[in-house]
Amino acid sequence: MKSILLPTDFSNNALSAIQYAIKLYAQENCTFYIFHAWSFPTDSNRATITSNYVEEMKKASEKKLSAYKDQIAQSHKNAQHTFRAIHTDTSLLNGIEASINQHNIDLIVMGTKGATGAKELFFGSNTIKVVKNTKRCDVLIIPDNYQFEPLQQIAFPTDFTRSFDNDIAPLKKTSALDDTTIQILHIGDEQSLHIEQLNNLNSLKRLLHPIETDINYVEATAKKRMLIGSFIEDFNIDMLVMIVYKHNFIENLINEPVVSKLGSKAAVPFYIIKSKNE
Repeated sequence: MKSILLPTDFSNNALSAIQYAIKLYAQENCTFYIFHAWSFPTDSNRATITSNYVEEMKKASEKKLSAYKDQIAQSHKNAQHTFRAIHTDTSLLNGIEASINQHNIDLIVMGTKGATGAKELFFGSNTIKVVKNTKRCDVLIIPDNYQFEPLQQIAFPTDFTRSFDNDIAPLKKTSALDDTTIQILHIGDEQSLHIEQLNNLNSLKRLLHPIETDINYVEATAKKRMLIGSFIEDFNIDMLVMIVYKHNFIENLINEPVVSKLGSKAAVPFYIIKSKNE
């Protein structure tokens, strides 16, 4: 049984991410935990705010989340899926971390931004915080209003400088959900791969067997995020998958909003695998 955490602020962006996750794992046994971190609104105009009033608002939020969960379950009936609600009045990050530990969460699926997010940003501030601060849990980020399509092409950028081992398991499991080809993308300046890179490439092929894979070499003529964005468009990529290690390219992506092809017209679901080897 796969355990998937679905954070929501009740925005359309969050709902799109929830619907994508449900459709992606339609053939898998899953428990979906619909998660909401509640806080008292700072723009309240009430002259006096009593503890009873705060408690009433919290209970109203819990009731709203429960009804929201029931509505989603009713709209997506599937004998293999179970839906549960998690309501917390702690911070978003603390609540997510507690949920990961308590419910053995395998994956967090969330939207790129909340109700007030700027359209040109690939990552909203909450998305960045979750990716950076959930050390042990993979994150799948769904672009705003992204319509689900069965996975046919997955892009997997790598420089082949590290061994993959167990880190590759989420990529293999995700590609097995549909009849998928993994487009392995190497961006570099070297004329040929050195021995360590070749060994890691051959290891990757063995680990991914029998999934169909193609190896693509692209010269580093521009910023990597721009080249990846172009690759996504040119190959009709349905999902981008990357492994985050300390001090690698993906850390630069998540440390600031990305305004580029990768975050606009070429945006696709972005599966971030947290390395288990560090």
